[in-house]
Amino acid sequence: MHFLVPCIYGKRTFFALDEVCQLAHPGDTVTVMAAVVVPDYYAVDVIPGMVWHQTCGAERALKRACAHVARMLSDDVELGALRVQGRDEASAIVAAARHCHPDLIIAPGWGGVFGSLLRCCGAIGTVARHTTCGVRVATDDNRTIPTRIGAPASVMSDADRNDAAPISGDHQSPVYPA
Repeated sequence: MHFLVPCIYGKRTFFALDEVCQLAHPGDTVTVMAAVVVPDYYAVDVIPGMVWHQTCGAERALKRACAHVARMLSDDVELGALRVQGRDEASAIVAAARHCHPDLIIAPGWGGVFGSLLRCCGAIGTVARHTTCGVRVATDDNRTIPTRIGAPASVMSDADRNDAAPISGDHQSPVYPA
C-alpha cells in the first residue's frame, strides 16, 4: 500500500505521521510531501531560488517529518520525500497525488466543529474532491476520520490542472532549461 502524508498545518503533521507509522506494514511505501506555495506574481513553475524562503521552509518540514517517520518505521517500509510547488497547499497535494498515485492520503487536521468545516471547505476538502484515492484526517484526539474513500474524482478546471508545477522528489530541485 502506498501512503501520502502532506506536511501541512505545522506540528499537526505529526498526528498524521504517527497514524501512518501504525498503518504501514513491511513492503508498503510512505511518501512525505511538502508544498511550496508560490505567490501569484510568479509563474507556478518558477525556479526554487525565486521562492527560496518557501522552499527552505518546505525542506525543513520534510527533514523533520522524514526523521520522525524513519525512527518509527521498520526498514522494510520504503520512505520517500517529495516537494511540490503550487498556488496553494491543495493544488500541490493534488499534483503530488497524481504524480505518485497513493492508495491513501493521511492528512493532519482538527477534530470537532472546526475540523468538520475544514474538511468541507479547506484544503483537505479540495483534495478529497480532486483525487481518486482515499483521504483520512488524523486529529489530535487520536482518531482518524475518513473524508472520502474510493469516490470518483470530480472534474477539475483547466486552471486547477495548471496550478501545480513540476514535481521534485527526494529533496532534489527540479531542473529547468536555461
